[in-house]
Amino acid sequence: MIKKYLVLFCFILLTLLLFFSGAFSDTVRISQIDNSFLLINQRVKVYLGVTDQKGNPIKNLEKDNFTLYEFDKQREILSFERGININQGINLLLVIDNSGSMYWDGSGKIKNSADEKIWRITHAKDAVSSLLNEIKNPLDRVGLISFNVKLDSKVKMTNEKVEIARALENIKRPEQEEAYTELYETLYQSVDYLRAFRGRKVIILLSDGQNFPLEENPH
Repeated sequence: MIKKYLVLFCFILLTLLLFFSGAFSDTVRISQIDNSFLLINQRVKVYLGVTDQKGNPIKNLEKDNFTLYEFDKQREILSFERGININQGINLLLVIDNSGSMYWDGSGKIKNSADEKIWRITHAKDAVSSLLNEIKNPLDRVGLISFNVKLDSKVKMTNEKVEIARALENIKRPEQEEAYTELYETLYQSVDYLRAFRGRKVIILLSDGQNFPLEENPH
């Protein structure tokens, strides 16, 4: 018996909304929607994964395991590929908050310490270093952005992890007038930057707080 999964599409004002339900106790997760060809040929790419009730990935699924609906009409699945993450790699953009509060301790009570071990930015850098060590696929590409009131540094997407590690070490404490957090604008620019890349795209944000821009200065 072939286990079937339902993927339902709903178009509202050219915005793509997805609703899905897994058969039995399995879970279907849609991790990315690529609608860059929607206006050209009315096609949409959906990246998804299926896990069992224990959270383990279900492998070796085929196109026949899925049923696609647009509203109440069944649609044809035009193509189906497995192992996209491995076969094509992932575009991973790391966005690190380099505002003044990232140089406080975790509780926010110690704000002027010279002890780098307690700084929030140190923990963020350590997390990035650990992630770089876990990336084994040579097709994966990584980029890096650090920001406060502006984009401090930017490493374009690369397969060379050493470039990311070098840029990470070059992130320094900002001056007071640059110590604010232009979070929303940075995320907007990060998303805009990734538009040029095809395939799987991921943004990982490492930040300690909310949008706190220096509004009186143009940037």
